Amino acid sequence: NICPMLVDTVALTVDQPINYSLRVDRTEMCATDAKGFSFKVDSLTAKPGSMTWSNGATGDSLHVVPAQSETISVKVTSLNNLCPSVTKSASVNVYEPLAVKNILSRDSVCLGDTVKMAVSLTSGIAGSYSWDDGMTDSSVTVSAKDKPYVVSVRSYHNICPMLVDTFKLIVD
Repeated sequence: NICPMLVDTVALTVDQPINYSLRVDRTEMCATDAKGFSFKVDSLTAKPGSMTWSNGATGDSLHVVPAQSETISVKVTSLNNLCPSVTKSASVNVYEPLAVKNILSRDSVCLGDTVKMAVSLTSGIAGSYSWDDGMTDSSVTVSAKDKPYVVSVRSYHNICPMLVDTFKLIVD
């Protein structure tokens, strides 16, 4: 062989595809809860290039205290940005706390007459009602007595604190 063999080295950048898990510590909270939600990128299959959250934050974790239900997403790119990026999201629900308005069917009754008492929600979603006499509807009809009538209202999914309200019928 008369000609020398030429060897040339070429650098080739090879990127690894990205995959991961998105964890959230919980998916529901009451609007009065200041704890919020914690999100974390977990189980990465390769070293990432960047991690960008839907609110513009960067890094592998995010803590938010949203005022309303929302979906949080994170976009993760491959190290050299050669493979397709992967975006995953998680939805979190924020529930309004319970607030009630007491309603009486009549303003004045004779001792022993029947009166209907009802609880009307002004905010929140009720899951169940429980009156001190064992009834479980949002309203009860009782014989008017000079005593308090207590109703407990549990929130939907028991996320927000239970509300205990008292009707005090004053008999003259």
